[in-house]
Amino acid sequence: MDTKRIAIITDSGTNVPPDFVAEHNIRITPLRINYSDGSSYESGITITPAELVARFEEEVPKTSLPSPEALKLRLMMQKQQVMRVPFTLLSPLDFLLPAILLA
Repeated sequence: MDTKRIAIITDSGTNVPPDFVAEHNIRITPLRINYSDGSSYESGITITPAELVARFEEEVPKTSLPSPEALKLRLMMQKQQVMRVPFTLLSPLDFLLPAILLA
Protein backbone atom coordinates (compact mmCIF):
# COMPACT_ATOMS: atom_id res chain seq x y z
CA MET A 1 0.00 0.00 0.00
CA ASP A 2 1.27 3.49 -0.85
CA THR A 3 1.04 5.17 2.57
CA LYS A 4 2.26 8.47 1.13
CA ARG A 5 -1.11 8.76 -0.59
CA ILE A 6 -3.15 8.47 2.61
CA ALA A 7 -3.47 11.31 5.13
CA ILE A 8 -4.08 10.67 8.80
CA ILE A 9 -5.36 13.84 10.41
CA THR A 10 -6.17 14.45 14.05
CA ASP A 11 -6.51 17.44 16.30
CA SER A 12 -3.97 18.62 18.83
CA GLY A 13 -6.23 17.53 21.69
CA THR A 14 -5.33 13.88 21.10
CA ASN A 15 -1.78 14.56 22.36
CA VAL A 16 -0.23 12.01 20.03
CA PRO A 17 3.50 11.75 20.93
CA PRO A 18 5.69 13.74 18.51
CA ASP A 19 7.85 10.73 17.62
CA PHE A 20 4.74 8.73 16.66
CA VAL A 21 3.46 11.68 14.60
CA ALA A 22 6.76 11.89 12.72
CA GLU A 23 7.08 8.14 12.22
CA HIS A 24 3.57 7.81 10.75
CA ASN A 25 3.38 11.19 9.00
CA ILE A 26 0.27 12.23 10.94
CA ARG A 27 -1.09 15.71 10.28
CA ILE A 28 -2.11 17.62 13.40
CA THR A 29 -4.86 20.22 13.18
CA PRO A 30 -4.45 22.66 16.06
CA LEU A 31 -7.36 23.36 18.37
CA ARG A 32 -8.08 26.97 19.30
CA ILE A 33 -7.25 27.88 22.91
CA ASN A 34 -9.55 30.71 24.04
CA TYR A 35 -9.22 32.84 27.16
CA SER A 36 -11.89 35.02 28.74
CA ASP A 37 -9.83 38.17 28.00
CA GLY A 38 -10.44 37.57 24.29
CA SER A 39 -7.01 36.18 23.50
CA SER A 40 -6.98 33.11 21.28
CA TYR A 41 -4.13 30.81 20.28
CA GLU A 42 -3.52 27.80 18.05
CA SER A 43 -2.50 24.83 20.19
CA GLY A 44 1.13 23.92 19.57
CA ILE A 45 1.62 26.77 17.10
CA THR A 46 1.07 30.10 18.82
CA ILE A 47 1.07 28.68 22.35
CA THR A 48 3.21 25.83 23.63
CA PRO A 49 1.99 23.16 26.04
CA ALA A 50 4.32 24.63 28.70
CA GLU A 51 2.83 28.12 28.23
CA LEU A 52 -0.67 26.68 28.40
CA VAL A 53 0.04 24.84 31.66
CA ALA A 54 1.75 27.89 33.15
CA ARG A 55 -1.48 29.87 32.73
CA PHE A 56 -3.66 27.25 34.47
CA GLU A 57 -3.32 29.04 37.82
CA GLU A 58 -4.90 32.13 36.25
CA GLU A 59 -7.53 30.39 34.13
CA VAL A 60 -8.33 27.09 32.48
CA PRO A 61 -9.15 28.12 28.91
CA LYS A 62 -11.85 26.83 26.62
CA THR A 63 -11.02 25.06 23.39
CA SER A 64 -12.68 25.10 20.01
CA LEU A 65 -12.17 23.71 16.54
CA PRO A 66 -10.43 25.82 13.93
CA SER A 67 -12.74 27.97 11.84
CA PRO A 68 -14.33 26.20 8.85
CA GLU A 69 -12.25 28.43 6.56
CA ALA A 70 -8.98 27.51 8.30
CA LEU A 71 -9.90 23.83 8.27
CA LYS A 72 -10.80 23.95 4.58
CA LEU A 73 -7.49 25.66 3.76
CA ARG A 74 -5.55 23.01 5.73
CA LEU A 75 -7.41 20.22 3.93
CA MET A 76 -6.76 21.80 0.54
CA MET A 77 -3.03 21.96 1.34
CA GLN A 78 -3.09 18.29 2.35
CA LYS A 79 -4.93 17.31 -0.81
CA GLN A 80 -1.99 18.59 -2.85
CA GLN A 81 0.24 16.08 -1.04
CA VAL A 82 -2.06 13.05 -0.88
CA MET A 83 -4.73 11.58 -3.10
CA ARG A 84 -6.96 9.68 -0.66
CA VAL A 85 -9.69 10.97 1.60
CA PRO A 86 -8.23 11.69 5.04
CA PHE A 87 -9.52 10.08 8.18
CA THR A 88 -9.15 11.15 11.77
CA LEU A 89 -8.07 9.51 14.98
CA LEU A 90 -11.30 9.76 16.92
CA SER A 91 -12.16 10.10 20.55
CA PRO A 92 -15.69 10.17 22.01
CA LEU A 93 -15.43 13.96 22.21
CA ASP A 94 -13.95 14.45 18.73
CA PHE A 95 -15.76 16.95 16.55
CA LEU A 96 -13.05 17.14 13.90
CA LEU A 97 -14.62 14.63 11.50
CA PRO A 98 -17.98 16.45 11.31
CA ALA A 99 -16.09 19.71 10.79
CA ILE A 100 -14.08 18.13 7.96
CA LEU A 101 -17.27 16.92 6.33
CA LEU A 102 -18.72 20.44 6.51
CA ALA A 103 -15.55 22.05 5.15
